[in-house]
Amino acid sequence: MLKRNSPEISAADMEDALRYVSYSVFRQVLEKIRARSTAGAVAPDFVLKDENDRPVKLSGFRGKVVILDFWFTGCGACKALAPTLYALEKKYAHRPVVFLSVSIDKSLELWLCTLKTNQYASPLALKLYTEGKGDQHPVIKDDDVHGFPTIIVVDKEGRLGPKPELNEDGLSLMIEGYL
Repeated sequence: MLKRNSPEISAADMEDALRYVSYSVFRQVLEKIRARSTAGAVAPDFVLKDENDRPVKLSGFRGKVVILDFWFTGCGACKALAPTLYALEKKYAHRPVVFLSVSIDKSLELWLCTLKTNQYASPLALKLYTEGKGDQHPVIKDDDVHGFPTIIVVDKEGRLGPKPELNEDGLSLMIEGYL
């Protein structure tokens, strides 16, 4: 229940959970989840390499709304979401919005071949790779990504937005709210 990609957890619900949990290890886990899953929390910074092997740092996009799209080759829902993201990328191409397409593919060769198809990430997105570590990469763990596709919105100040709706209208409304 207490995951980044599960339905939003209200602050009151989290406080209730913390009130009933006394075992220190579990309290620490709840505190970590609260810090990372609450809208407005600072997004964990990361550095990933792009398709040209250049490092890309999340904090380098301060002043822009960042849409993080986590996916993997073979994920049907990820492939189905791609046209929605492409439409938004075109719509916001001249606005302070950046789309980061983050693949958890374990094979660099597979990822690079998949990119050529434009089926999971558009030519407009900045394409990033988790170095073959898949879902064990720290960025996946730090952002509490548990399912795919996962979309995370980061505002211009580097803070996490609430869990977005995975459709064009819902994502567009959220982006507009941060511009």
